[in-house]
Amino acid sequence: QYGGGKAGKRMEECMFPLSQRTFDQIPAVRLCLYQVLGGWLLNLLDRYSYWYRLLPLFLSGLTDELSEVREKVSLLFEEVGLRYEEENERQLKDFLDYPQTTNIHTPYPRPRLGCRVLVRENFSRILPALIRDMTDWTERNRLKAAELLHTLLIHEEDHATQHTSAILQGFYKGMLVDEECVRERIDASAEVIGYFVSSDTWLPLVTSAVIGSTGIKTKSPVATSVHSMIATLRVFSHLLKGAKPSSIQPHISEIVDSLSIPELALSETHDVILYLVRSIHNFIEKTNKEDCESISAQLFGCLLGLSAKSILTPSLRENITHTQQSLAIQQEMEVLDLYRIHTKCILEQIEPTACNWLASTSHEFLVFISILNHAGTHLGSLLPVVTDILISCMSPKKDNVIKLEIFNVLVSLLTADVKASLDSEGELKDFVPQLLHKVVLPNCRWMIGRTPGVMRTASVSCLWALAKTGSFPPELSCDKDLLAVIPTLLEDDTESTRLSTCKAFKEIISVPNVHLSVDQLHVLYPHLVKRLDDNRDDVRVATCKLLARFYKLFPSDYNTELYGAHLTDMYQGLLLHLDDPLQEIQEEVYTVLVAAANLCPRKLMEQLDNVRHKHRVNLYCQKLSEHVQGII
Repeated sequence: QYGGGKAGKRMEECMFPLSQRTFDQIPAVRLCLYQVLGGWLLNLLDRYSYWYRLLPLFLSGLTDELSEVREKVSLLFEEVGLRYEEENERQLKDFLDYPQTTNIHTPYPRPRLGCRVLVRENFSRILPALIRDMTDWTERNRLKAAELLHTLLIHEEDHATQHTSAILQGFYKGMLVDEECVRERIDASAEVIGYFVSSDTWLPLVTSAVIGSTGIKTKSPVATSVHSMIATLRVFSHLLKGAKPSSIQPHISEIVDSLSIPELALSETHDVILYLVRSIHNFIEKTNKEDCESISAQLFGCLLGLSAKSILTPSLRENITHTQQSLAIQQEMEVLDLYRIHTKCILEQIEPTACNWLASTSHEFLVFISILNHAGTHLGSLLPVVTDILISCMSPKKDNVIKLEIFNVLVSLLTADVKASLDSEGELKDFVPQLLHKVVLPNCRWMIGRTPGVMRTASVSCLWALAKTGSFPPELSCDKDLLAVIPTLLEDDTESTRLSTCKAFKEIISVPNVHLSVDQLHVLYPHLVKRLDDNRDDVRVATCKLLARFYKLFPSDYNTELYGAHLTDMYQGLLLHLDDPLQEIQEEVYTVLVAAANLCPRKLMEQLDNVRHKHRVNLYCQKLSEHVQGII
């Protein structure tokens, strides 16, 4: 208390036991500790030599779990600050007489001048140990260090500027610990730095760390890893949250460029996406309408890419939606207005890169998928550039993952409500020929391997959806390339491909005013009849429905004498399946024969009489005979 020759040594000896008492389970012990420390800070003769040792222990009481202890420590520190002001009135006279107005109105309770100066003068000696303790092996030490750092930063205010680099490095390391309570304290500390320290100081440091964590060549000392990426983005988001709008405004383009790095958006880690979205949201909240309009397209494109990722949880998807709403609200508009204003420009920017897209490395692909999924009624106006992009990235040699994803999206769009589909503007019919010849049919051609088989299934499904839109031109139904690929698809090894082909071709030939030549009909019917022997019953049923429509395409002046051999072949193949083991197939084949009977009733009756005695069930033979006789 009163100094002496061995006072310094005794002080050093008691520091460790005193620091342990800050963790004591009994509040009365902790209160007594802080009263002793407060007494020393007020009355110890050599206290000026031990500020840096006593202050960390004493100020830990400001974050004590018991409110009574916190209040007592706060009152004691006020006394310490007052005593310091009285003892150093000469040095502090200008600050006392002419107080600075810069930090008067802060979101944090402002300590008196003596308290702030005390911390300021000893901060550089306390900080290294605090940063070291934030990664200590014991949880309680890590938490206590994070709490104390937050307290000291509030006292430091803008004088923390000179220590910003070291503080940020401590934040990054502290974010790597397991305890969320420690990370939450670092979040609060980052907000304090963002508020008091000019962005001119911390922005270059944190953007360098963000870029370095993505693996891009940089001088950042932060190690490249997913964990460091999460840490830097989390710190960045809270720096932006705490920053003053006036501090952010001069650096808008630099911040947007940092948040729009493709390597960040391509991450498949939940927390990386979460803190990237939070950073964008906090940044948007700091901009005004004019500034937001200047960077809206870039941020909206980034959010579009994130919203297309498959790993999104419901809460994360909600965060992205909320951020898009904030971007729209800041510009006094709706989210759909963002699509109307920005999507065409964004698509035109990414269109030149479409031929080089890879699912694992192309942020532009995610943006494209998101626009297709969410542009809604505005999608129809984008058809020209959407079609160009599809042609560029859907050739057989392009990335299969991308093609499969796009085919799935196209199917959902083509089968959706007209107002939210590709035909929302009623112009789809003008682009169907390009989609058919340059997107769908190239992927329908047979190639060896499982992956091409999956592509054929997806492309046939897209063909089916395209034919059902009502925008399929009649002249395309007799297209040579289309009719050439149908037989090979009907023979495909994949059952779902064969089934989808039957359904797709039925829709194609059901388009009004379809006309196939007799030669085309003769080429196709053997392949269709052959599908009645398929090993899947649903394919056989679909084939029957297709044949029922197919035989209505034969012209009324069909020359039955010239093409008698074709008729015989058709009728024999169908009559064979009129005695199928499944009654459902019998009924469907009967329907087909009724449709085919109009071609040449006498020829059908002749063939029916030849096979009637071979059938196990004569019911459908009798019904068909009565129907044909009625025609004759």
